[in-house]
Amino acid sequence: MNEIETTAIFTVLKVAYPNDFKDMTRQTAEATVSLWQQMFADTPADKVKAAVTMHIANSKWLPKIAEIKDYIAKMSEPNQQSAIDAWQSVRKALQHGEYMQGGYDYSKAFDALPALVKRVVGDKYQLRVYSEMDESAFEQFERPRFIANYEKQAKAQAEFERLPGAMQAEHERLSEKNAMPLDELLLEAKRRAAK
Repeated sequence: MNEIETTAIFTVLKVAYPNDFKDMTRQTAEATVSLWQQMFADTPADKVKAAVTMHIANSKWLPKIAEIKDYIAKMSEPNQQSAIDAWQSVRKALQHGEYMQGGYDYSKAFDALPALVKRVVGDKYQLRVYSEMDESAFEQFERPRFIANYEKQAKAQAEFERLPGAMQAEHERLSEKNAMPLDELLLEAKRRAAK
């Protein structure tokens, strides 16, 4: 959304909520438009306009940025997988391990999982650990742990996706810089153990 589109959104808001704008100075109005433009720079104007329209229809108060981001998130991902459904996808993945010499390989099953489920599970090795667990212990202990972690990760992902694109890119750049793949971590641990 560019500055002209942001100004148009604020014109709609001014008509809908005239009392909130009557004492606003020009400087405050410009700063407010600038902030909104920054926060919605990567969001198409039609989505912001739809979210603002939904807010106007449902609230008598001027919206906050977070409220408009909530409406946009609801419009963008109305069918986000529930934690229970995510757990069921893990259970199904356990049935798709490929037998190889020395046990089952869950690489393809892991790769087929949705991105958020993969992040919560961790890696293909964790699927193998799950497959070797006693069924009752798996359900009694791992299920609640997985569900709690999935809900936490889903919330964190939703919050991250509300950030402007430039901030997301910077965060990812810093995360990649500090990340070390599992295989490298295992080699490093072996090297240290050998000393």
